Amino acid sequence: MKKRLVGTSEKFIILNNQPVFKSTKRKRDNWKDDKFWIYLEVVFHYKHELVDPNSRTPRKVERIRRRFNSGEQIMYKNWDRILGEPKSGLTISLMKFRNKIKNKVYNILTNQEIESLDALDKELITVLDNFVKDENKKIEHGKKTLIAYIEEYIQFRKERNTPWGTLKEFGTVKNRINEFQKSQNKYFTFEDINLSFSDNLIKFLSNKEYHPNTIKKTFEILITILNHYYNRREELMIDMNDKFKSSEFGKVTEVKSKPIALNDIEIELIRTVDLAPYKKKRIAELEKEFKKGKYEEHKHKFLLRNVDEQFKNFEQTRKRMLLQMSTGLRVSDLFRIKPSNKKGDLLVMRPKKTLNTKEDNTIYIPLNSISKEVLEPLHYDSGRLKITPHKYNKDIKDFLELIEINEEMENYEYKGIKDPKLTYKKKSQMITSHNLRDTFISKAIRQNVPIPMILKATGQSSYEVMKKYIDLNNDDLVNQMKSLF
Repeated sequence: MKKRLVGTSEKFIILNNQPVFKSTKRKRDNWKDDKFWIYLEVVFHYKHELVDPNSRTPRKVERIRRRFNSGEQIMYKNWDRILGEPKSGLTISLMKFRNKIKNKVYNILTNQEIESLDALDKELITVLDNFVKDENKKIEHGKKTLIAYIEEYIQFRKERNTPWGTLKEFGTVKNRINEFQKSQNKYFTFEDINLSFSDNLIKFLSNKEYHPNTIKKTFEILITILNHYYNRREELMIDMNDKFKSSEFGKVTEVKSKPIALNDIEIELIRTVDLAPYKKKRIAELEKEFKKGKYEEHKHKFLLRNVDEQFKNFEQTRKRMLLQMSTGLRVSDLFRIKPSNKKGDLLVMRPKKTLNTKEDNTIYIPLNSISKEVLEPLHYDSGRLKITPHKYNKDIKDFLELIEINEEMENYEYKGIKDPKLTYKKKSQMITSHNLRDTFISKAIRQNVPIPMILKATGQSSYEVMKKYIDLNNDDLVNQMKSLF
C-alpha cells in the first residue's frame, strides 16, 4: 500500500499490514492441556525513501508492533500454529475483531492530513492504543461479551437451517440487549446475568413501552440462548452462573387477550360479496373530484387504471382470506400448498414453524367447499397468491374497511408493564392474518368439531390452547347446553 505524504518529499511503503492471530503459552506442567488467550498481533514494517531516485541516502526500515486481547480463550491443542487460528476456523467474533483493527489502520493510512512520517507513527500508536483501551472495556478481564455469544448462537442456528422467522426473533433480542447495555454504559458478560440484570432489563423495556408479552418473549428467547451455553459451559470453558434459571428471572405477567374471530355473518359476507358496486362507487367519487378540479385532467386515465388495479388486489385479498379461514394455516404456510399436498379430500402438510421442534408435525386439513373454491382454479398451487406478511395484513384491513366490517370493539393498549388503557377500535383495524386462523378454530368449535380433530388440523398439541376459543364461543355453548334436557 503506497501513500505520498502532503508537504514533504518523502513517501512510505507498508510492507506488511495483515493482522495475525497468536496465542499465549505459559510454561508449566501439562501446559498443552491448558487454555490460553487469543491475541491479535499487528506488525507494520515500512521503509522510508526519498523521491529522488539518484539519492545515495540509505533506506530506513521502521516497525510498529501492537498486540490486542481478543477476549477469547482456547485449548492450546486446538490451536493451529501454522495458520494462526483455531483448528475449527475463526469464529465470527474473531473475524469482526480483526476487521475492526484493519479498518482503523486503513483510515489512518488514507488520512490526507498527515504531513510527516513522525505524525504517521504517532497517529498509528495513539489510535491503536486507544482502541485497546476501548476493547478492554468491552472485554472485562478478558471475558467475551453477551452480544458476541448471542451472535455466535445465531450463526449456530443458521447452520442448522433454523427458519428465517426464528432467526429474526433472535436478532431482535440481540438488538434489544444492545440498546440496554448502551443505556447502562457497559458491555455485559455472562457474569452480569443475575436477578438485578433481569429487573433492570424489564424496567428498560417497560420504559420503551414494549407490550408485556413482548418483554416476556424477549426473556424466553434470552433464556434459550443462556441455556445453550450453560449446558456446554465445561467444554467451552465458560464461567457462568445459573441465576437465569430462577423463576424470578424475567418474571412478567403474560397478558391473555381473547382471540378476535370473524363471525358466521362476516365470513359469508366475505365469501359472497360482489365488489363491482364498490368499484363503481369509487369511480363515481373519483369523477366528482375531477369535476371539482382536485386532479389535473392528464391524470384521469392513470387514476382510473389505479382503481382497476386496486380492486383486482381486493379480489386477491378476498381469496387469500377465504383460503386461510377455511384451512386455519399460519401465514408462513398459507402460500406453500402444492398439488402434492392434496391427498384425496385432505391437505397433508408439515408446518414450517414446528418443522425442527416436533418429531412428527404433520397436519391433516379436510378440504371444504370454501378451500376447494379457492384452490381448484389455482390447480392447488397457493404460491400464485403469495404476498409478504406485512402487505397481506395491510390489505386485510383495507378490504374489511371497504366492505364495512366496522363493529366497535374494546381494545386494551399496553405500554410497558403499567396498567392498560381502554380504547375502542373498528374490527376492520384489529383483524390480522393470525385472526383468520382464530376464525377457523372458533368456527370449528361452534360446529361441534371434536377437539382432537381441530388439534390435528391446526398442528396444536395442547388442549389448554383450545380453552380460549371455547371461552370465546360461550354463548353458543350455553344455548347448546340448554337443549340437553
